[in-house]
Amino acid sequence: MVSVKKISSFIALLAASIPTSAFSWDVSQLNALANEFNEGISNSFKVTEYPFLFMNTDACFKPNKTCAYTNPDSPYAFPQSPYVGIATQMAKTDAQVLIMETPPPASYFAITPYLFKRYYEFGVPPASGVPVTVQIFESLADSINMATIKTTGSDTPGVNTNTQLSVFVMTADANTYRIIRDQFVEVSGFPENSINQVVMPVSAAPLIMGNSPDKDKDTFMMMLRTAYPVHQSTLDDYIVRAPFHFMKLSPLYPRDWSELKLATPANKIPGSGESEAPDLASARDELVENLKNRYGTTYTIQEVEPHDVQTRNYVCMTSGSSCYGDNPDAVYTHDVAKWRPTLQDKVLIVGIDHVATGKATYINQAISDHEHQVGVAGASDVLGVPDSLLQGSALKMARITEPTDPRYATYSKLYALTIGYNCTGEAVCLKIPVLQTNSDGSIKVVGIQKGDSIDITARTYADPATLTRPSTDEIIQHRVFKLTRK
Repeated sequence: MVSVKKISSFIALLAASIPTSAFSWDVSQLNALANEFNEGISNSFKVTEYPFLFMNTDACFKPNKTCAYTNPDSPYAFPQSPYVGIATQMAKTDAQVLIMETPPPASYFAITPYLFKRYYEFGVPPASGVPVTVQIFESLADSINMATIKTTGSDTPGVNTNTQLSVFVMTADANTYRIIRDQFVEVSGFPENSINQVVMPVSAAPLIMGNSPDKDKDTFMMMLRTAYPVHQSTLDDYIVRAPFHFMKLSPLYPRDWSELKLATPANKIPGSGESEAPDLASARDELVENLKNRYGTTYTIQEVEPHDVQTRNYVCMTSGSSCYGDNPDAVYTHDVAKWRPTLQDKVLIVGIDHVATGKATYINQAISDHEHQVGVAGASDVLGVPDSLLQGSALKMARITEPTDPRYATYSKLYALTIGYNCTGEAVCLKIPVLQTNSDGSIKVVGIQKGDSIDITARTYADPATLTRPSTDEIIQHRVFKLTRK
């Protein structure tokens, strides 16, 4: 017979081996935590694991393949399977669980939940009467980003968030969340303040949930974005290692959901109350006229109105259109669509550097192949990265070299660049890369075939004051011009 003293000693030893705070955990324990969770939760849920990997954009160039206008400067990671694509159906009591090591230091990273595909029995629009499944790819809730994420790096969200352990639980059911939380906290000793709850807006959207072999239910996923690492080599290593464990959980014994639903949290409201200074718009227009005069001798100039594509909650799933993987943390504009330039044609863009004005974490201009909706090159205002073209670009384009110039301070908060196949003689130019393939058909250089259609998209990310996208009422829009060689 085992003595009470021995049992007590064993319990004390067991308790001492379990980390008791966020600071007791480090990324070396990722696999052990995931394995213990999987083993324990299997007593209550059917567990299906999926690889959670970074996208290989080479695959975007396959026939009939599109990639939702990927940002070439922001690798994407998501669940992947050759059998179910990148998203899964979910009943209202199901959950998706992501256990991860957070990215290395970077300008931005976030996890965003999505409705990926929806079946429309009566077609889109309904009058068509033809059933169809649409890749909606619309965000379901605010992104949990580097300023709001809960990790083992600190008891305070958003503090010491890089290269830490973190857990995400996406579900609509309070009981499911409780069981999962208890498995992490009570059994493994994982800190509750390192678990991020992602509530599915079942009624607010509304969502069509369930597990159906007929594929008539919505599919869901979580996706990681990360952009502009401090050291590219550390992100390269992170991408190769893919330190993630992703699981779909379904209760072993079906139960009612209606009385255990989680309340949908309110979305963050863009806008800090501080707008960019009107004199920046005047300076932008002054620079525009300067550059139009310069380029007008060689080019025919046509102004193009940037098209704001920032979605409002659940608009795409309601209309049956695609949101292309929108992010609540960003303002997107489509600046140029289906452009087929000659080797001498260009696009000129003049705008405000919203990072310099304190309204954004980063800004980006990206070139995309229209047919495949894949980004191939970008320009940013992040110093130290290969495409850091935008900081100080307006000064270069205006040929201002002396800080004593009365325009210097204001123009330092602007950006200006051209985009084209030929950058010869340009002060600031983003060159369109040409797609190159190897003899076996594999991609040698990601780019766009000459003569193919090109899209240009602008991104403005994360107002530091609100931890979400800036308000379009508080930032000044950039101006875009097509330059066609005479």
